[in-house]
Amino acid sequence: METCNHQSPEDFDSPVDTESLLNKEGVIIRLQDPGVQGALAEFLVCYWAEFYDVYVSVMTQNDGVRPEQVTNEMFSALHHLARGLAIPDSAPIDEIVKARVSHIKRATLDSFKIAVNSALEEEEAMETQLDYVIGSDELSRSPEYERLWGRLRRVKGAKREARVAYEAAKREEARGHFPQAIVRYQEALERGLEMNDIVREFRDNSHVTAALIREGKRLKERDEDKKERSKGNWNLVWATIVGAVLMAVATFLSGYLPSKNPAPPPAIQQPISPPAGTPPAASPQSPPVAPTPSP
Repeated sequence: METCNHQSPEDFDSPVDTESLLNKEGVIIRLQDPGVQGALAEFLVCYWAEFYDVYVSVMTQNDGVRPEQVTNEMFSALHHLARGLAIPDSAPIDEIVKARVSHIKRATLDSFKIAVNSALEEEEAMETQLDYVIGSDELSRSPEYERLWGRLRRVKGAKREARVAYEAAKREEARGHFPQAIVRYQEALERGLEMNDIVREFRDNSHVTAALIREGKRLKERDEDKKERSKGNWNLVWATIVGAVLMAVATFLSGYLPSKNPAPPPAIQQPISPPAGTPPAASPQSPPVAPTPSP
């Protein structure tokens, strides 16, 4: 079995090894089949016409980073191609069709989703700040105010159109209508890229940039004030909790510890003597007993 190497076209003129077609000569023989040629041509057209442009857009948005799920689909497509063309007992046309229908289509759809979501997320990150800046008194005095306000309305309109097309594309994909889904995904991506271009125009405007800087400082100061207030509130809460715990412990221990100031013993009452010259009180006498009669 041969390995992949860099060879010149003249090397393909060597005699065919009839004992094993698991080599470059066997691949060349399979490529001479008109059915294989047609399937491979459709694969290449699908790759270049449908997948490549949106894939480049995704990498541009992600600073050149290739999305993992898209890379996995392309590896699977390459695997089908290699298996169909290199393995003698395989079905080349079926393998090429699987590579195109299953994996190139899936890689294209995934790329559209990533690109549209990225465009929408970039706009949402700026939407609140742009609303504030456009509505500020300072920018309203700018000679560009009317034009900027119109551009902001276009951003919001493009955002709505992108979301509508995006949801329609996902419905078409769920029904298995992949050509229609790709058309709607393409529409959503175009609106999303238009929206991003306008947002970048705002960023390049000196008046908007200055207002955004001030707005950023204001938001930062607001967050810092909020953190300080939250920190003060928590300190108060903890002080209250600690005070309550200490009070409870003190109350609990007061029932068991001896007191430093014990209560005095009860006083013994002494008999009160009568004043001088007071006759003594008569002793109580028993009532007289009646005499018992004699028999």
